[in-house]
Amino acid sequence: TQFPLFFPERRGFFLEGATFFDFGREPGNTIRPFFSRRIGLSSAGNPIPIAGGARISGKVRNYDAGFIAMKTEKSGTIPSNNYVVGRIKRDLFRNSFIGAIVTGRNSDRPGDYNRVFGMDTHLLFYDKLDLNSYILGSTTGGAHSDGRNQAKLASAAWRDDEFVISGEFNTVQPNFNPEMGFIRRRDVSQYSSEVS
Repeated sequence: TQFPLFFPERRGFFLEGATFFDFGREPGNTIRPFFSRRIGLSSAGNPIPIAGGARISGKVRNYDAGFIAMKTEKSGTIPSNNYVVGRIKRDLFRNSFIGAIVTGRNSDRPGDYNRVFGMDTHLLFYDKLDLNSYILGSTTGGAHSDGRNQAKLASAAWRDDEFVISGEFNTVQPNFNPEMGFIRRRDVSQYSSEVS
């Protein structure tokens, strides 16, 4: 198809504690800086042997944290790769948070790497004023770009029993490349608003 298809993860190792690696407010975000199917599966969905790895995740007081490190073996023309992802999120107030994520992939080929880093925020006041934002950036070895390598979102909404007013802006720049993540398309900006 013209755009990549999203197939959910089914492997138990990655499903356990997966919510600690969620990014953004909604689980159905079209941008996922970390998508576990990128580890141990080719783009066609064929298994790539995993040499080993470890995961630690959990909650300590107001903090959610997760860390994964994995190594895959060489498979045909696909080189051996090391994968690392780290996510931390701090709860704020009653239903708000601020968080950060870092992902990294590098192979045994010199200069073959990809890194993504970003922050996200969800603030809810009076159960009515809803503010959301994130910013992500990527770097890829061997890629010559003009620096347009970010994805951003900002939204604000007021929702109560009588009316709703909201606005949102999000953009994915043409060189944003989350190799350990999932995006439907690049080089797009969207604006939306609602009053009802």
